[in-house]
Amino acid sequence: MRLACVVLGLTLATALAAAQPESAQLGQRLQGFQGRERVPKTTDPASLARIREGADRGSVDAQYMSGILTLYGTNGVRRDETEAYRWFSMAAAQVSNSGGIDAQWMLGRMYFDGAVGSRHGQPDFRTAARWFDMAANAHSSEGQFNAGIVHEYGLGVQQNYARAFALYTEAARQGHVQAKYYAGVMLLFGRGMNQDFRRATALIRESAQGGFAPAMLQLAKLYTHGQGVEKDYRLAEAWFGKTAQAAASTDSGLQEEAERFQKELHALLRKADERMLQDARKVVASGIADGDRITGRG
Repeated sequence: MRLACVVLGLTLATALAAAQPESAQLGQRLQGFQGRERVPKTTDPASLARIREGADRGSVDAQYMSGILTLYGTNGVRRDETEAYRWFSMAAAQVSNSGGIDAQWMLGRMYFDGAVGSRHGQPDFRTAARWFDMAANAHSSEGQFNAGIVHEYGLGVQQNYARAFALYTEAARQGHVQAKYYAGVMLLFGRGMNQDFRRATALIRESAQGGFAPAMLQLAKLYTHGQGVEKDYRLAEAWFGKTAQAAASTDSGLQEEAERFQKELHALLRKADERMLQDARKVVASGIADGDRITGRG
């Protein structure tokens, strides 16, 4: 049985080599880079009209909500990025209100995505970073998380790992699920600090338990390779499965990757179980034969 376990480990090391956590690249790390916007749930025309009326009267929350509605074109409202920018700008000028702070980081997102700016369609990281920092300084977890992104990668600001990690950590303390993952990955790869697999795994696990699919996938890989946790192929298989379910409606690429690893791991575990059973039968048969010889029946 011990031999079968060794063979399984060697087989997995080869077959799941692609599951080894890779150095964090911007394209990979920004998967799931979505803010937790407060989106109006109503589609009732009268309710939407009241939101618009409130925005016209100067209600900061209504201005923020109007910005969200027009930015995404949801709830029956026509999409208009220019109009969304106007509403967010009005709300962002009143930072004593949570709607104003939310509007700040939403303006940052618009500049980050290239939805506004002198070169429409091209990101304006410098202006985005300025808005993210404003929201972060107002203790917004979304502002802190987004500011952490630009500081970690030097987007519009000088790259500063220490600042990025501090921002992620502050957001994580407020329960920001994505920030926990990003802080964990910095610890995992030693970005600007010494690697700390245990702390990294703890943060990534919290993010995974909070439903963040990229964190689920990373946790499965950690269990596969025994980094920060005891190697556990069955837990790894389970987390690959959870990743696939969580990503089904949001990230087909992540879903396919998780499903591929889960299937490979499941097949290898099944073969290992069969091999261990065969080894166990051989041990039992050998023991019986030895017993027969001792008792004179062989």
